[in-house]
Amino acid sequence: MLARRFAIRVARPNERPAWVNLHDGAVIVASGMFLASWPGVLNGNPFLEILADSLASHGARLISVDSPRKGIPSEAEALLIQWPDKIFWNSRRGHAPYLAALSELTALWRWKRSGKKLIWIVHNDIPHDLPPRERRVWSYFTRALSRLASGYMTLSPATQSIVLRSHPGLSAKPAGSFRHPAYPSVTRTPAQALARRQHLGIPQDAYVIGALGRIGGYKGLPQLIDAFRAIRDSNLRLLICGRPRNAGAREEVEAAVGDDARVLLRFDLLSDEDFALTTAACDVMVAPYRQYLHSGTLVYLACAERRSLTPMTPFADDLAKCVGPGWMTLYEGCLNPEVLHYFIASKPPQARPVLTALDPSLAAKDILEFIRSL
Repeated sequence: MLARRFAIRVARPNERPAWVNLHDGAVIVASGMFLASWPGVLNGNPFLEILADSLASHGARLISVDSPRKGIPSEAEALLIQWPDKIFWNSRRGHAPYLAALSELTALWRWKRSGKKLIWIVHNDIPHDLPPRERRVWSYFTRALSRLASGYMTLSPATQSIVLRSHPGLSAKPAGSFRHPAYPSVTRTPAQALARRQHLGIPQDAYVIGALGRIGGYKGLPQLIDAFRAIRDSNLRLLICGRPRNAGAREEVEAAVGDDARVLLRFDLLSDEDFALTTAACDVMVAPYRQYLHSGTLVYLACAERRSLTPMTPFADDLAKCVGPGWMTLYEGCLNPEVLHYFIASKPPQARPVLTALDPSLAAKDILEFIRSL
């Protein structure tokens, strides 16, 4: 989702560096600091692509590392450990990846012994929806990772205390933060939004509440559906789009919907453009997420100029203050019909969201300064 394509070409002298695709990732050719990222540029992950571009604009060179086990680039000054939960990605269902965890830890120890700085970019304090056996692996793995890390960074200055509660081994390590960078070019025109409504079979005059993205687990969709169904307004629509994590997640959402024809379910894996157009087709968005650390979706909604309703968390509170009043409504406790009704009845803000604090250049600058400070 939200993937972008990059031209493959060689940069001329004095020209901005380009992407060069390799078999195991991508390298940015530039002058200055040389950094590695694990995992590297993933298909469909705009965060890494935006971050890579902004680092390049500061003269940094970034190489994608598929696995620390596959060798240590001699030029790299530091390894940005982005999603260490990659140890779970290829494991068989029902099998805890003990060997993968041990193998990667051994490789990271070699990286550190060779003089490389290990910077843990803590996207999630605990990966979403881990079963008990994998939670135990994660606990052992991150305990060792906390000892190996040269320092850590979070995607908001407001989330460092949460990370330390989950990973107390990081308390003695240097800490930094940068805000999740803004997504470029994700707004769409009113005409495009209307065309998408027609495509989805939504009346032009309906008031559409949207919930987009992966379905299941911590997303809290059954709670949203219950709150919506309690509001008896024939002009309302609830549009839920995304790919279910598993059959159980789909069945749970379908059971919550029941026979309410105002709820529209689209179990599709949305492309970048589908996601942008469907976001534009909604009047407001609801993200009733539970137990998460950072959310790229909330950043995306602000960039797409869509009001959002989400629980009060340190990340959401900080982001709401950054983007300006009226763009994010935060609630405490459980989502209920009263909270949802208040949100949809609220007037939209007159000013556009302020994205200055989410400038990708600031994120790159904070990362490079943090590494130099070690």
